[in-house]
Amino acid sequence: ACVFYSTTGHSVGGNSCNGPYSCYDSYTSIGHNSCQGNRACYFMDDAFVSNNACNGDDACSYKKDSVGASSCNGARACESNSGFISRFSCVGIEACQYNEQSVGRNQCVGDYICDALP
Repeated sequence: ACVFYSTTGHSVGGNSCNGPYSCYDSYTSIGHNSCQGNRACYFMDDAFVSNNACNGDDACSYKKDSVGASSCNGARACESNSGFISRFSCVGIEACQYNEQSVGRNQCVGDYICDALP
């Protein structure tokens, strides 16, 4: 866990990046209690993860924009998502998966909701 090719300007909060390959090759700062699970936050590109976010297997993997607090929690939540996720949003299994739009606060809460499969 927590293997970065570049750590310059990036930080990882307490109790974050727990799980095989979590935060691997991510160029992002990560808040507390975030990115917990197999490949959580895997290969994120120049984004920011707030506290209590991106928890679950593959959560936020390949994510290309920032994630607000308590968002993207669930297996594959926000996977390959390229939009900004506001607080308390995209919570559930595959919530907001492949979605390219930004998601407002308190939106897309539930399993398989707001996903946009290719």
